Amino acid sequence: MDEPHCVPANVEGWFPACLILPSDGLNGNADFAVLTCDGSFQFVAIPSCSGQADLRVHGGPDQAAYVYPVEHYDYWKELLQRDDLDYGQFGENFTTAGLLENEVRIGDVFRFGKAIVQVTTPREPCGKLDMKMDDPHFKRKFKASDRSGFYLRVLQEGEVGAGDGIELIESDSQQMTVEEMFQGL
Repeated sequence: MDEPHCVPANVEGWFPACLILPSDGLNGNADFAVLTCDGSFQFVAIPSCSGQADLRVHGGPDQAAYVYPVEHYDYWKELLQRDDLDYGQFGENFTTAGLLENEVRIGDVFRFGKAIVQVTTPREPCGKLDMKMDDPHFKRKFKASDRSGFYLRVLQEGEVGAGDGIELIESDSQQMTVEEMFQGL
């Protein structure tokens, strides 16, 4: 298997959590990141996510970015009989390769490009997924799939771009995996 890395994503469209892209294009400020001309992000620590509607369940420093594995896209395309699922479809800020929920642990610390981030929690499905997928029952399918993705908090600010490596810096084998926590929700 290739080393974990960030996958170039379709950055136009729907991104929950704290990455809010400007409507006038890709060169502008967002609540948590600046998307530069070369397609990289400047990860910054944030106290809250002012662009998110319900801070009780979305946003804030423990949900600064949402990661979703590229490996799950084929599953969804087959299950839903859809070929129009582009990277970013599930609202992820980062579509990654090599970081699966049954291997990544809560509390794991990674270097994404030049930023250092920590895994905080799996994503709980919500009504926004139903709307995005144009399926009033999608969140049930998402929950049943055990393909949750996970949220990150920023420990050290830094630039992250498509193709950047992802390095595991710290892991505690006593912690639950993202999948185990998701199954307990």
